[in-house]
Amino acid sequence: VVRSRVRGILKQIHFQSGQLVDEGALLYSIEDDAYKASEAAAVASLASVEAEVLVAQANVSVQLASVEQAQAEFS
Repeated sequence: VVRSRVRGILKQIHFQSGQLVDEGALLYSIEDDAYKASEAAAVASLASVEAEVLVAQANVSVQLASVEQAQAEFS
């Protein structure tokens, strides 16, 4: 039984009809534009979240400094 791991539009066939093929050999290629676009969106989303984490860490540092300053003033 031959099954694709993913759905997609067939791009290329890598064997001839009736040809013997080895187990694990590449038989078909599918269009990967949608997958590449999805990957690019995920990478961009990750970069955005990482930037948000850096901003949040900077805000925590500022707030900690404010707390330390307030504690010093009231000690």
